[in-house]
Amino acid sequence: MPTDDEKNMAMLAHLSGLLGIAIGGVLGFLGPLLLWILRKEDSAYIEQEAKEALNFQLTLLIVYCVTVVVGMITCFGIVFVFVPVVMQLVFGIIATITASKGIPYRYPFNIRLIS
Repeated sequence: MPTDDEKNMAMLAHLSGLLGIAIGGVLGFLGPLLLWILRKEDSAYIEQEAKEALNFQLTLLIVYCVTVVVGMITCFGIVFVFVPVVMQLVFGIIATITASKGIPYRYPFNIRLIS
C-alpha cells in the first residue's frame, strides 16, 4: 500500500497534466516528466503513476497535432480539436481520484512511449 506522500505525488503527476489545458494543451507533459525524473528513484508507485501520466500527455500531444493538421485540411477539423481536451479532463480527473486511493491507474487509449 502506498504511503500518503506517494499517493500525493501520484495525484500531482496526474493533476499537473491537467495544467496543459490552461496553457494551451501542448505543455501538459512537463509536470509528469519532472515528477518522473525527480521522484522515480523514491518509489515504484510514483514512478509508475508519473510514467503513465507522462505517456498519456505525450499521446494527447500527438492527438493535438493530428487534429490541427486535420483542421487545416477539412472544415470539420475544428470540432475534433475539443476531443483531446475532453479526454484530458475526464481521464485526468479519474486518474487523480484513483491515485488518491493508492490504486494504480492505466489510461485508456494510451501509447506507452516511455516504458
